[in-house]
Amino acid sequence: MNSAKCRKRLETLVKDNLIVIMPILLIGLLFITWLYYDSISNEIDKEQEKTRIMAHGVDVQLNSSIQALKQIGILLSYHQADENSKNTELLLRQFEENQTVFQSIQLVDKRDDSQSPASITLSSEKAAITISMPSGEMELIGIIDFPTICSEMLTSQGIGDDTLSIALIQGKNSPVMLKDFSNRTKKQNRYYEELISRAAKTKASDAYLRFPGNGGIVTTAELKSVPWTLICVRDPARIHYVVIPLIVFLLANLVMIILYLSMSMRRFRKIRRTIELKDVKLEFLEYHDRLTGVENRAYLYQKLDLKSYLGSAKNMALIYINVDSFKNVNDTFGHSFGDELLINVSGVLKNCMADPCKLIHLGGDEFACLIPDRDYSEVFDMIQNIRNQFMDSIICCDRSIYISISIGVSMYPDHGKDFDTLLRYADIALHSAKAQGKSAFAFYEPSMNLAIEKRLKIEQHLRSTPELDEFYIVFQPQVSTKSGTIRGFEALLRWNSDTLGNVDTGEFISVAEDTGIIVPIGEWVIREACSQIGSLNSARNTSYTLAVNVSPIQLKSPGYSSNLKKILEETSFDPKLLEIEITENVFIHHKDGMITETLEELLRIGVRVALDDFGTGYSSLSYLNKLPIQTLKVDKNFISNQRDPRTRSMLESIIIMAHKLQLSVIAEGVEKKEELALLKRLDCDFIQGYYFSKPVLFEEIFSLDIL
Repeated sequence: MNSAKCRKRLETLVKDNLIVIMPILLIGLLFITWLYYDSISNEIDKEQEKTRIMAHGVDVQLNSSIQALKQIGILLSYHQADENSKNTELLLRQFEENQTVFQSIQLVDKRDDSQSPASITLSSEKAAITISMPSGEMELIGIIDFPTICSEMLTSQGIGDDTLSIALIQGKNSPVMLKDFSNRTKKQNRYYEELISRAAKTKASDAYLRFPGNGGIVTTAELKSVPWTLICVRDPARIHYVVIPLIVFLLANLVMIILYLSMSMRRFRKIRRTIELKDVKLEFLEYHDRLTGVENRAYLYQKLDLKSYLGSAKNMALIYINVDSFKNVNDTFGHSFGDELLINVSGVLKNCMADPCKLIHLGGDEFACLIPDRDYSEVFDMIQNIRNQFMDSIICCDRSIYISISIGVSMYPDHGKDFDTLLRYADIALHSAKAQGKSAFAFYEPSMNLAIEKRLKIEQHLRSTPELDEFYIVFQPQVSTKSGTIRGFEALLRWNSDTLGNVDTGEFISVAEDTGIIVPIGEWVIREACSQIGSLNSARNTSYTLAVNVSPIQLKSPGYSSNLKKILEETSFDPKLLEIEITENVFIHHKDGMITETLEELLRIGVRVALDDFGTGYSSLSYLNKLPIQTLKVDKNFISNQRDPRTRSMLESIIIMAHKLQLSVIAEGVEKKEELALLKRLDCDFIQGYYFSKPVLFEEIFSLDIL
C-alpha cells in the first residue's frame, strides 16, 4: 500500500512538474549539442589549417623541383653541347645522389617537339608526379614519389596525417580528379572525362602525359598555354565521423521539442478548459443569487437586454414582490431560518412562472418577476395565483410558518421603457401596497409619486427636528359605561410642522418606526403626558388613568422598562395609573421573548397593558393568554358596523371572552347614541370616541362637560 502511494505520488509529481522538467532537459541537450558542435568546429578549423599547410608545402616542393630540373637542364645543355655523354650521365647520377626530391631523373631524346613547354602530370602506375623539362633537343623528366615526399613533409610539419588527397586543376573549367595516397580515384568531373575521351583518339607518339587507371593519352598541344594549379583536399569520408553525431544530437533535440510542444499543447488545452469552466462558473456566480440560484440584480441590469427579451411581445409586466415582516422572521428565528425561507419562497414563485417568464432575486426579501406579453387582466390573474400559493403554510427547517407578500406592478411600455424605470415604479407601487396593509398589491399610478415624495419629506423633517418642539399631545377621555364618569385619558401625538403643516399621525408614525426615530419620540410623549395628567390629578385630587400608545420598536429597545420607571419617578406619576397600549402587530415580535419580558417587568412595577385595535390584525386568541394583558380595546370597525348581525355577534363574543379572561374592555370609535346603548347592553366596561369628546389639548380638558 505504501509503495503504491509512493508510486502514485511520484507519478503525480512527475506529471505536474513535467512541463517544467522538459524545458530544462531541452536546454541541457541543446547546450551539450552546442559544446559538441563547438569542439567539431575547432577540429575542422585545425584540419583546414593542416590542409593549407600541406598544400603550401606541396606547391613549394613542386616549384623547387622544377627549378632543380631547370638547373640540371642548363648543365645538361652545356654538356650536350660538348657532346660528352659520359659527363652527362655522370652529372645526372651525381644529382640523383645529392637530392631527395626526385625518385628518378630521365633524359629523353625529343627532337620532334623541341618547343614543348614544361608540364606536370600524374604518373600512370604509381602515385607520383612526373615533371618534364625541355633541354635543347632532349627532354629532362623528373619523377617525384608523392607519397614519400608528402610523408616527409607531414612529419617535418608535425601534422601526422595521411588522409590528404591531391587535385590537378588546369584553368577555368579544368579537368579535376581526386586521388588518395593509395592511388585510388575518389572523384572526377566531366571535363576530366572529356579530356580522357579526346586523348584516346590521339596518336601514342604525340603523348607523354598519362593518366592512371584508364590508359588514356593527352597530347601536349592541349596543355601548352594552360596554367596548372595544385590543390590538396581533405578526405571527405572523415566528415562522417563529425556530421553523424551532430545529426543524432539535432534529431534528439527535434524529438524533445516535439514532445515538449505536444505536452505543452495538452497542458494548455487542459488549462484552457479549466479556465473556460471557471469562467462559466464565475459568470454564473456573477449573474445568479448564491442562496436561491435564480438570476440576480446584476443579471437584470447588465446581462438581460430588454428588446431581445421581449422579442415580438408588445407589453410586459414587472412584478415587484416583498416578503412581509421578513426582518422580524430573521430576528425571531435566526438568519439561517430566514435563508431557508427565502429558498422556499423562490421555489414557490418559480412554480408560478412559465417560460418565458423570469424570476429575479433583487436581494434580501425582494424578488422581481418579468411577465412578457400579458395585459392587465392576465397580470391580475397571475398575481392572484401567486398570492393564493402563500395562503398555505410553508415548511421551513421542520417548522410550519405562515407568511404574506406585498406586490407592486409596473407595465411596459405604459410606465417605462427600461428596467431601471420599470423597477423604480414597481417599487413605488409596492410601497403603496404596503401602506394598505399586509398581503396587498397595487399597480403603479402616477399619483403614487406624490405619496413617495411626501414620505421622503416626512422622513427628512423628522430627522431635522431633534428638539421635538413641533410635536404636541392631545387627550381623549375614556368614559365608564356604568357611571358615565371619566376613567382616564388616552394621549395622542400630533405633529404640526413649520414646513409640512399638520401631518397625519398614521403617516409620520409609520416613518418614525421604520427609521427608529419612534424611540426618542415615544420617550418624550410619555414624559410630557405623565407630567400633564399628573398635574391634573394633583390639581383635582383625582386618579385619572393615562393610556399611551407604544410601538413594538420601543419595547424592544434596550432598557425600555428601566427608562420608563425613571420617567415615572421624575414626574411623580403613579405607575398603577399608567396603561400602555400595544397593537396586534406586536405578536410577530414576541417570539424571541424580549417583548414578553419587558411587559412582565412593567407589570411588576404596576404598569397596565392594553391590547389596541383588537380584531383587525392577527387576532390570535392564544396570545391573549400568553401576553400579560389587562385591557382589551375593540376596534372601531366592530362599533360602526353594529347593524350587521354577524358583526354584532362577534362584538358580543369578544366582550364575553374578555370578561371570562378577566380583562377590561374598552370600545373605541363610539360616535352615536345607538352605539353607546348597544355597548351598555353588551356590558362593555369603558367607551371612547367623538360621542363624548374629540381629542383635546391639555388646557381644554378643564372645560369638558363630562368632568
